[in-house]
Amino acid sequence: MPPFPPRLLDGKPSPTPIFWPQAIRIRTTEPQAAKIDGMRVELTLDEGGKQVFAAVDLPVASYVQKTSLIYPFKGKGIFTNAGVTNGGHRNRSGQFALDGVGLDDRYAVYVDGDGSKSTDYAGWGRTILAPAAGVVVEVRADRPDQPDPENSDPQFFAPEYPNGGDPGNHVVIDHGNGEFSLLAHFQAGSVLVKLGDHVAQGQPLGKLGSSGDTNTPHLHYQLHSGPDIVWSDGLPSTFSNVDEPVLVRGVYFDAK
Repeated sequence: MPPFPPRLLDGKPSPTPIFWPQAIRIRTTEPQAAKIDGMRVELTLDEGGKQVFAAVDLPVASYVQKTSLIYPFKGKGIFTNAGVTNGGHRNRSGQFALDGVGLDDRYAVYVDGDGSKSTDYAGWGRTILAPAAGVVVEVRADRPDQPDPENSDPQFFAPEYPNGGDPGNHVVIDHGNGEFSLLAHFQAGSVLVKLGDHVAQGQPLGKLGSSGDTNTPHLHYQLHSGPDIVWSDGLPSTFSNVDEPVLVRGVYFDAK
């Protein structure tokens, strides 16, 4: 049991008691292939020696993205980590998250050195852009970069992330339609926006860095359903300035 109570999707405490949710994740393409449009989940639990039965009928559908997004940095890159079904991010809000590493014109990771310094990386300091218009509903800008870009040292995590998952310097944008963008791991001292700012698509937000839980300078991007970056539901995303139809780890791209 973690030492904190569960919260609502907006991050606020529940006015009535709630219990830790049990997530059942079904990783299969069969429902779409077979045109299945619903599923029934049945659960039998033992509570104090007595069996308790629960059942729920759920629709099965493909999520339709509402916001027209651009990938938040321009130029060449590679996705080094992706969503849960690609063996990547497994947390609730990050189920479809993408980690993008900037590359040079030859698709090389390093512009100099061997990766032991942040400045060795082609993406280091690249301008991070607002993926779509909206309002900044969360911002953090006080975290240092990892001194060794190839080592995610817990000593440099924020206190509330002792076990990892620290987004470091980050920005959350409310797009006004139930979709929110999280952009994480900004370079120390580079964040250009503050809470409540209205931003336009393509507006500079800061620079790609290595703050938080990261062992390579990169941008963590995710679309999710609420302002809270832990308790919201992750949503799949596509970008109008990236041509690749499937965005998974190992995919090279060139964001226009």
